Amino acid sequence: SHNIAPLKNGSGWNNSLLMPVGFNTQNLLVSGSTTLTAYKRAANATVVWDGCVEERQTVQTTNFNPIPAGAKDLDVDLIPTADTTTRWKPILPDAVWGRYTGTATTSNTGGTTTETTSTVTTSSELIRNMNYFCPQPASRLTSYPTSAAFDTYVGALTAEGNTYHDIGLIWGARLISPTGLFAADNANRPNIQRHVVFMTDGDTVTSTQGYSGYGVEWWDRRRTPTATTPTTTLLDAQVNARFRAMCDHMKNDMGVTLWVVAFGAGVSGTAQTNLQACSSPGKYYSASNSATLISTFQGIAAEIADLRLTS
Repeated sequence: SHNIAPLKNGSGWNNSLLMPVGFNTQNLLVSGSTTLTAYKRAANATVVWDGCVEERQTVQTTNFNPIPAGAKDLDVDLIPTADTTTRWKPILPDAVWGRYTGTATTSNTGGTTTETTSTVTTSSELIRNMNYFCPQPASRLTSYPTSAAFDTYVGALTAEGNTYHDIGLIWGARLISPTGLFAADNANRPNIQRHVVFMTDGDTVTSTQGYSGYGVEWWDRRRTPTATTPTTTLLDAQVNARFRAMCDHMKNDMGVTLWVVAFGAGVSGTAQTNLQACSSPGKYYSASNSATLISTFQGIAAEIADLRLTS
């Protein structure tokens, strides 16, 4: 455990802190009964924070019907308290080391190393080879004064890394809920209709050594069985199960109309079946190219606009 309080700066945040996670060349001599044992004390190192967070407490299960009480990541209305399991934690790639047996290299090539959950004792058994991407900050629910302002925001978004459908929909549910973290952004009056358009450009794609919202999956195993080595097949199934659980919660419990759009010719039939099951009835679309995608969004906008007309 490490103290990360230095990241807080009044009402704002600092973008780095010092943590004892670096290598040190000095030995610390500890006297035993007959021998002196040399240890290397960890050195302070600057750890940068870009603003992304790890999800709060979750559970290791494949059954999300109903959503388990311990899965606080899926409770979109839960307000953080003094209970640390209700809080998010900063993603700090520079504070994380992968543990290996053998001699690690900067690229982990040549088949000389193997991941391990055991304690390691030398710097050659540690390596930072995880993949990590932090997306652009989400825009809270707001109105845009002009289409140009909206185009500027959307144009700055880029797709990077792997494809985690669950985390995207979880934050979508949080942003639109009238009784959660962003309640102040959401009018909670009769006759208010809530719509979410979820678009993805492909199948679920996970990584055992990607630093995601649930840590580095091979070592952290926050949502897969601790004693089972995670595989991408296992992680894909986990993401899909959580995604479907959130789909059902939004449709059945939050009263949200869920529009789902699969974009691109490479979306598999299995993925399209899963995405269609997520959507509200008649609200699933597949667009294989940009022209069809534009037409699809125009159609969705027209339908939502018609629904908003009242006498």
